[in-house]
Amino acid sequence: GLAQTLLTLLEGIRLVTCAARFSRCYSSLESAHRDFTELCALVAMQQALLLPMGAPSEPACDALFHRGDLMVSLRTVAMPLHGLVRAALPWATTPAPGNNGTRFHFEHFFDERGAVFLRRRSPGAVCTTSPAAMAALAVGVPGQLPPLGVNDVPEALRRLRSRGVELSSFVINFGTADGECGAAEDWNHDPANCLAIGGAAALLLEGDSKFHDALRERYGDREDIRLLLGYLSLDDVAGVLLQQIGSSSRFSSSPDLLKVDLDHADCLFTQAALSVVHPKLLHVEYISRVPPPLDYVQNYQSDLLSTSLLDRKGPLLADDADVRLWRRDEASERATGVGTVGGSAGRELTGCSLTAFLRMAPGYALVAAGTEDLLLVRRDLQERLGVGPAPEPFQAWAQGALCHPLHG
Repeated sequence: GLAQTLLTLLEGIRLVTCAARFSRCYSSLESAHRDFTELCALVAMQQALLLPMGAPSEPACDALFHRGDLMVSLRTVAMPLHGLVRAALPWATTPAPGNNGTRFHFEHFFDERGAVFLRRRSPGAVCTTSPAAMAALAVGVPGQLPPLGVNDVPEALRRLRSRGVELSSFVINFGTADGECGAAEDWNHDPANCLAIGGAAALLLEGDSKFHDALRERYGDREDIRLLLGYLSLDDVAGVLLQQIGSSSRFSSSPDLLKVDLDHADCLFTQAALSVVHPKLLHVEYISRVPPPLDYVQNYQSDLLSTSLLDRKGPLLADDADVRLWRRDEASERATGVGTVGGSAGRELTGCSLTAFLRMAPGYALVAAGTEDLLLVRRDLQERLGVGPAPEPFQAWAQGALCHPLHG
């Protein structure tokens, strides 16, 4: 049926993009032209069959090769997928695909499917399954405002303002990436960028040079935004923050938000920043695979500052071959006095656990835990969020990570 047609379409587009990527490997232009013609005909046929499910009418290959527009190819997949799911499971889809029709909202789909799963079965009775408990998670406790999720930074700030907290309209972002706000649950969703785009003054830090041009283009003309483009060592965090905050009247030692997502000992960078600033909210990436009360902190290693996750070796877990390799590298380093990122450096899990963040930020209370991020509030402001006492760390982790449908 249409589901099989969509799968054929996906395979066709995959082969087209693969052939385009390796077009120089063809022995002749004629053979390349033949393959492209056949594959694009296959894609166009499946695309036409999926028009009733919302597929765009413009052939994906025409848009890709004549205009260099990859967005049509993305819509060719996302829109009929959305249409098929909407026809089969209407309660599990959003009103429309995200990102201008280029992205199916998988998170919403799995959340809704997961709610059904949790009502049917809970692993070890850890996940909340009773109707009353599910309702409490959704709408909160009578007399209190609804609970906040990890991405509800704007709502948290709105509540603080409404209860007399003076906001600074200033944010600090450790790990700005491409500078985009991003849709909720997207790889580049960034609450600090969202606030900066919305008009807040900002100190934006990003080490990865592949994002620098985009950041300069987006924020270079903003006098209330300072870009720090380059890797910042842990020892320099406090001094750089003090210097930058003192350089602009729009900056404040009490930012509305400090966001940290560096893929490297994030809780240590957070702790260093908190020695000089006192943000109202913290939004940090954590290791959801390490549950409370386990306290895990990745070692800070200067070699990793400019090394992407993809260029690091995998963490040592229970793989005997990995352990043997690590021991060999460690012995070599002891003998030569030389260590490399390709050796033992970076072999731990990346980041910090929930418990570690709470220990290193004692002035902050947990608001919510998600599959990758935590939201915390300064303890003197926690009551003003109107959600009652801070959740128990294990329960917050269980509901936000362990029992989340995306975690299987």
